[in-house]
Amino acid sequence: MNKPNHRVTRAIVAAVSLLLLIVIGIPLVDEGIEIRNEQLAFAELEQEFETIQSRDIRLRRIESKLHDHKIELMNQCVTPARIQLVRDELITMIRDCGGSLRTLEIENGQTRPWAAKDDDPRTRQMPDFGTESEFLLHTHPLSLSVVGSLDAVLNIIEQVNNHHWLMNIDMLSLKPLAGGDSLISLEMNITLYGLMRAPAKTEEALAML
Repeated sequence: MNKPNHRVTRAIVAAVSLLLLIVIGIPLVDEGIEIRNEQLAFAELEQEFETIQSRDIRLRRIESKLHDHKIELMNQCVTPARIQLVRDELITMIRDCGGSLRTLEIENGQTRPWAAKDDDPRTRQMPDFGTESEFLLHTHPLSLSVVGSLDAVLNIIEQVNNHHWLMNIDMLSLKPLAGGDSLISLEMNITLYGLMRAPAKTEEALAML
């Protein structure tokens, strides 16, 4: 008579266990799945953060290079405010090379709009149908007369040619100095260039365009 009771008891225990498994186990499984999904999402966020961080480092490097290049170009430009500095640098250069300066003149040349592309600083006007950029081109003719030994004069030419200014050598003449004990006369005509940001146009000027 006990055996049926045991079977009934086992059946009841099994049913209760199954019920507990359904009631408790399924939420635990759902929680486990949720935890796993959160771990995957966290791993993806961590990977994305590392990617963004790496990209930020590259952008900072590019920004630093662009800044250095901008400073370099600004130092190469000869603007009206830098004419005296250029004059002082030339005088020092000639003296250090062993030459004797006769004349040095730097003029204020023309100023014109600088085209957004395909512009040539040696021309007096922008290209036909060119679009103005936000910069103005300044040109400064320079004439230089120096006397010195052949080595000194050649050194001066090399120093000027390798200097950081934006320029074009228009004329260069070397002549022996009469009765000058093998001294050489150097004549140079140079055009110096510089770009400056154009002043903002007024509303009245914009209305006239």
